[in-house]
Amino acid sequence: MKKSDVLDLIKYHYEGRETEFRNQCIAIARNFDKHGDAQLVQYIMGLMSPK
Repeated sequence: MKKSDVLDLIKYHYEGRETEFRNQCIAIARNFDKHGDAQLVQYIMGLMSPK
């Protein structure tokens, strides 16, 4: 994951750009999955799930 991914995530949140925020979360989760961190992927996706 690049630093710009985290910066974009923060920017989208503060700008209220929900679609871009969710897409960036998914991209970050995919990157963690690619590197074998399944627990972190599950945590991220759990946070994004509607309650």
